[in-house]
Amino acid sequence: MGTRLVALLLLAACLQPAAAQQAGPLTAIDQRSFSLDLPAAALAQADGALAVDLDGYDLTPFSRVDGTVLRVALDSPLPPGGYLLSLMLFFPDGSVEVLLDTILQVPVGDGMTHSASGMLQASYRVAEGPAENFAGADDTTAKGSVSYQGERRSGAWRLGAGAGVIYDRYSQAAPADERWLLPEYALFAAHEGSVAATELKAGNVAVSQDDLLFSNFQRRGVALQSLAASERFQLQAFSMVSAPSNLVQADELLPRDSDNRSSGLRASVALPDERLRLSGGLVDGRGPLGGAGFNQFIDPAIIGGDSWNVGLDSRLAGGSVALALERAGSNFDVDGIGVGAPERSDDAMRATLGLASGGAFDSGPFSYWSAEFQYRQVGLDYYSMANLALPGNIEVHSAYLQAGWRDFAVDLDLARERSNPDDDPDLATQTLDRAGVNLGWSPGTLDPDRGPWQWLGAPSINSWAYRYESSQPDADAQLVGFDVDNATDEIGLALTFARARLNWGLQLALVDYDDRSDPVFNGNFLVYEPPSDSRNTQASLQASWAASERITLDAYIQRNKLEESALDDVYRNTAYGLSGNLIVVPNRLTARAGLNFGRDHSDFGNPQFLAERLHSRVADLQLSWQAIHARPGRPGLNLNLSGSYARNEDLALLVDDELWSVFVGAQLDWNWSRP
Repeated sequence: MGTRLVALLLLAACLQPAAAQQAGPLTAIDQRSFSLDLPAAALAQADGALAVDLDGYDLTPFSRVDGTVLRVALDSPLPPGGYLLSLMLFFPDGSVEVLLDTILQVPVGDGMTHSASGMLQASYRVAEGPAENFAGADDTTAKGSVSYQGERRSGAWRLGAGAGVIYDRYSQAAPADERWLLPEYALFAAHEGSVAATELKAGNVAVSQDDLLFSNFQRRGVALQSLAASERFQLQAFSMVSAPSNLVQADELLPRDSDNRSSGLRASVALPDERLRLSGGLVDGRGPLGGAGFNQFIDPAIIGGDSWNVGLDSRLAGGSVALALERAGSNFDVDGIGVGAPERSDDAMRATLGLASGGAFDSGPFSYWSAEFQYRQVGLDYYSMANLALPGNIEVHSAYLQAGWRDFAVDLDLARERSNPDDDPDLATQTLDRAGVNLGWSPGTLDPDRGPWQWLGAPSINSWAYRYESSQPDADAQLVGFDVDNATDEIGLALTFARARLNWGLQLALVDYDDRSDPVFNGNFLVYEPPSDSRNTQASLQASWAASERITLDAYIQRNKLEESALDDVYRNTAYGLSGNLIVVPNRLTARAGLNFGRDHSDFGNPQFLAERLHSRVADLQLSWQAIHARPGRPGLNLNLSGSYARNEDLALLVDDELWSVFVGAQLDWNWSRP
């Protein structure tokens, strides 16, 4: 089909065609047919031959002209998506005129689609040693997963369902009923109208928003959302379980328990020119303190309350100025409803100003630049069930600048974080000042085949310097039982070199910690002793070499030295290793091997402490045979043989432990889809 068109396109490339008419996107009638009104030039040129091209394929044999309309009917359906459609006129004298270039959008056709996939992996330990170290351990392990997605389309309506199930027998500590996991599932009905797209969904639902009220909040529940076709208006209402869970338990699939449910809504509306967008949200819920997502301990207390926010986002000066303002508030009981202190009210606020080149602002001496300034304050008692990990009782000022000039890039970072912004005399005030710079150089015009670069590879350099200072008023030490007055300085340099088959890099870093805090006493009892000043020196070298199409090797070595000046203690760590992959038989047999060594040496200034000398060796080997290649609707089978060896020595205490094992295993993979 494309032979004739290829010749024509080669001819057209050598000519000077007239400028093509640019048109807006065109939507196909279905996956097999589309039509469009012919440009006036096509009707006026009777001696020209019309050609129709779609992403490089000649559709002229499937086209016909019906009056002033071009109609195309294909014998096989096009996959949904966007395609470049071009109309051209070829004249007897060899000249070519491009009449039209536009994007053809092919919609998803009506009907039912299904897709499913599965994986089952099992292994059996055939040998091990020493035997006493494996007493009571299961010889077999198994894990697997199954997922399904189905969708029914009929005009503007879509109905769908999906689920993903995981089985993991490897974790012997997990109860039997927790070896089956349901990390995601969904049932939905959606309507895509000319005014708005609306969807009702049950299962894993999410509020994809990151602000003071929400932090990409995702749980099991139900949600109804609507988005205007112009995208100027958006509304989402939801009801979810408060505590995250992946278990296959019916009582956790939907939010039935009022003590484990969070409900709310989020809405936004924009002006026609998109220069201003107003948004707001509300969350009202309760949940177990032990399942809040950050408390790992089991606690029967129920926390909760209502929270809200309003926001304003504006883009001005051709996008060079971005302004965001947000205010949030809450009435929340964080120590347990009906327990301890009553519900408390508090608020939070955020203001962000972004500036960037490319719009009304010129880039000046740089190729590009952008800056962001932010102020954020979160009250001590501000909480949201949809953002429980948000740090409270804090005030933050930050500034960030990014700029580039030719092959150079620079990042500047300045921030001050201060606790107790309300200056409560019963709370300590701690301040963290952060300042840093990151410089990068990646030459784009360097010839990697000349000079030393043909051996070293194309270079890239990154360097950084950061300083962190933490402080606290001396009087606050008695409130919290410790003093805060320290500084950390970090500098580093990273070099990377890249060739077609060899990539390698070197990284050096130095971290100095200076503690100026004072001891804290409760009467004559020492409750806080300042930590030692220290210097941490780090160095690493890594390389990756593709020796051939079938052999790849990776190697690394890293050293770390920590010196604590208070007691003259020195800790040294060295780790190095080599790993490789070999394709023994293409598309059939592969081998992977790795060897890693570690040395931990500790010398103490106090002679009463015995120096530590710990050495470790770890080796692993795996052979994989692709017995059956997976095809649509037919499972694939992979057989493997693996072994591992580990040895740990304590030269100071004369302890020497060895552990080894050999496994045989199989993995079954399966994919299916229809149509």
